[in-house]
Amino acid sequence: MNGRRIAAAIALLGLVVSGRSAHAQEDATSVAAARTIGLEGLRLAESGNCREAIEKLERAEKLHHAPTTLAKLGECHVQIGKLVLGTEELARLVREPLAADAPPAFVSAKARAQKLLEETRPRLAQLHIKVVGPASPQVTVDGETVPAALLDIDRPTDPGAHTVEATAPGFKSASSPVSLKEGERVPVTLTLEVDPNAHVVVDANTSRSGATQPKESDAKKSEGGSGMRVVGWTLLGVGAAGLVTGGVAALLASGTKSDLDNACTADGACPRDQESAISRLKTESTISTIGLIVGGVGVVGGVTILLASPSNSGSARVGNAAAPKPVARAPKAPFLSVGPSSVALRGEF
Repeated sequence: MNGRRIAAAIALLGLVVSGRSAHAQEDATSVAAARTIGLEGLRLAESGNCREAIEKLERAEKLHHAPTTLAKLGECHVQIGKLVLGTEELARLVREPLAADAPPAFVSAKARAQKLLEETRPRLAQLHIKVVGPASPQVTVDGETVPAALLDIDRPTDPGAHTVEATAPGFKSASSPVSLKEGERVPVTLTLEVDPNAHVVVDANTSRSGATQPKESDAKKSEGGSGMRVVGWTLLGVGAAGLVTGGVAALLASGTKSDLDNACTADGACPRDQESAISRLKTESTISTIGLIVGGVGVVGGVTILLASPSNSGSARVGNAAAPKPVARAPKAPFLSVGPSSVALRGEF
């Protein structure tokens, strides 16, 4: 009992000195509250009641840092089996430099922390978690999220029973219980299978399992096919307009030529008053030729692109499988026929 009282008195002395020196500028109310709560936590810990002491020591440490409080907090966490947390608290104290005139209570607390840290670190278990399936799974141990950086490496873990669970959109979840002994290394591999009932697109191109998957999604293929159809219909419209323009110009040129045949002699001599008609015939013939050529090229190009573009109904995905595509008879290539007074487009579509 005397030893416990002495230890508590030393700890209290450390808190008092701390409040008067390095933290003299700190809020006095916080320092006083930390001293009262910390002393209560130290007494609980000295009496063997670490579970209740931890709450007091944590509150005191948050209000006002003292090596004596942090050392006892780390000791209590180790005592109740939280080795990972306890060793980190002890290591933080061991790394903390003390002033040359630090009170004996602080020096003693740091020395105890160093000794306990060296004894506890070999007791830490190592859990090696690997997930096969999705590229970015969500992993938890006892409900606590495990960062992606801690996958596929040894993760310091408290000895005892644990539950490892992994989930990912589009995959069935998987879990595994594991029991760790002190200083033991245990590998755990969870394989996530694709959920056929999930309404998501599973991107397994970067899958951990390395399964071969399509490199281009159906959505991108559909967008590409839609763009090609827009171009095809545009060319077809331009071609149709060209054919109409060329056809009209050809009809006008045919009428003008008929008028000139009536007004001119058989050897081609025409009166001077027909010069404007001759010029108009040349213009109409030129427009007819250009219109028919542009129209023919536009129609042929548009039809060709429309036939080559993929159809939205060509393939439908069901789960992870694609519906079979119907076998179509290859169409005959279209061709354009231009006559003196007619234009014809032939082929099968």
